[in-house]
Amino acid sequence: MVQSRRHLDSDVSTGIDFVVTKSILSRADVRAVNEFIGAVWVPTIRDQARLKALTSKLEALEDDALFGPVVLEEFAELGMRLSNRSPSDEVAEETAAFVDHLYDLSQREPGVTQPTHFDGRWIRCAFVLVATPTVVSTHGTSPYRNAIDGCIRNAFPRVYVVARGSRIEVAREVVKSMEGDTRILHVREYTAPIPGPHGGTMMRLATRFRIDVREYVGIGQRPIVAVGPGFEADIARQRAKQRQRVAP
Repeated sequence: MVQSRRHLDSDVSTGIDFVVTKSILSRADVRAVNEFIGAVWVPTIRDQARLKALTSKLEALEDDALFGPVVLEEFAELGMRLSNRSPSDEVAEETAAFVDHLYDLSQREPGVTQPTHFDGRWIRCAFVLVATPTVVSTHGTSPYRNAIDGCIRNAFPRVYVVARGSRIEVAREVVKSMEGDTRILHVREYTAPIPGPHGGTMMRLATRFRIDVREYVGIGQRPIVAVGPGFEADIARQRAKQRQRVAP
């Protein structure tokens, strides 16, 4: 996160500081949390509606166990990719848009359709939500496997399979079914308790696939993106198509 800090939207960066500080203090001393909120945070957000709104979304994502596994991971990736670049308004705006997108996904009701991927210039990742009970009972796990495959074929560098409560075992079955796919470089599972809908707690799962996405640019050529160990053949085909398009 240190490398990414200068690239973040300033309100997003401040909101992250609040969420992390509040989380640390809440594990140590409730009185310290109250003092921090009253003496530091309330004066900070006074007359800062955008900062307050973004921080509220980050808090909700932290409550839903998506803050660390997704928000911080994506921003850490961003920092590594842009380690030699100067900050820009374009990148900063995209980090705020990513927070908005993930928050909207986390609040989405099962069965509601909307794009789940975030296809920015600097942040590209996709989400497969295992949330609708009738999908598995009617079609099995194949719709989710097909969704992951589609994300991989569209060259999203990271694909997250997200589930909670009783849907976690289905999500794990879906993840297991992708074992042996040579396009996937690494799989990491995150689990944490989150508030339940009727009190108590339930578990949240977020499993991240890191995909073997490679980009190539030749002199006078448009960028070529290939996925998986067969990338040499993909590049040859795409370059042949480019030559055909420019041929007289």
